[in-house]
Amino acid sequence: MKWRCEWCGKPYEENDPPCDNCGHGKFEEAVVRQNTGTVDTGTTYVWVCEECGRNHPKNSPPCSRCGHMHLEKREQRFDESELETGSYLDLGKEYIAASVALVAVVALVAAGVIPVPGLGGDGLGDVPGEAETANGTNLSAVEAGVVDGVNERRADAGVTDIRTDEELDAVAERYNKIRVTRQYGENAPDESLRDAFESVGYSCSRTPAGAPYVLQGQDDGRAIERFNESGLSEHIVRAYNGDPSFGSQLRSENRQAIGTDVHVAPDGDVFVVITLC
Repeated sequence: MKWRCEWCGKPYEENDPPCDNCGHGKFEEAVVRQNTGTVDTGTTYVWVCEECGRNHPKNSPPCSRCGHMHLEKREQRFDESELETGSYLDLGKEYIAASVALVAVVALVAAGVIPVPGLGGDGLGDVPGEAETANGTNLSAVEAGVVDGVNERRADAGVTDIRTDEELDAVAERYNKIRVTRQYGENAPDESLRDAFESVGYSCSRTPAGAPYVLQGQDDGRAIERFNESGLSEHIVRAYNGDPSFGSQLRSENRQAIGTDVHVAPDGDVFVVITLC
């Protein structure tokens, strides 16, 4: 397998879209690494609103609950007492087994192995590169600029603004991390973009959409060094808006929510994923 559909993950020997399984119009190079050992899931962080305490998966103010503009980075902690269970021997073996299974699931959530929308635990561990700032560029500001740029294009098309969605952000972030880990790290899940929607547990009233993009370096330097924050946002919007299939999705009245993630790889290439519902 050398190529696979970006959306459903079906493998192909040649880069010859569209996919005959789901009809998606783009393939991606398939890089599958063998699992050589255990995976250190690392420390999970969330961004907490200083005003109301709501958790956010990334530093993207304002707070989605109260509108406060300051979010504080904190390590995600779980009270071990919440994972304890009393004796249920009097309830029978079936109830004991159910209790053990429940505790196991809670423990996996705490470890980040099972992702929970809004908690930021994606089970992917440390991903190579930078997810917050790179070369002095605030990547959250770039993501916000992408949404603004998309809404400018929608306004030009006479379409109402699209709103940001934390869970769509989580889908975009998860799939982007997988893409970067496939190319620069180890033990990346063999997961398609559609799988990422399922892993996060995102539910859309219509068929969701999404597309990856990568800005690569050129002879004159690393990709992240070519633009300031606003320039990088505008470049990303132009790239997506100019795509014959996905550009129309961005400007569609039927699309009402958007998620974005920008991640800079160790060599300075800029990896982007946009998701839509």
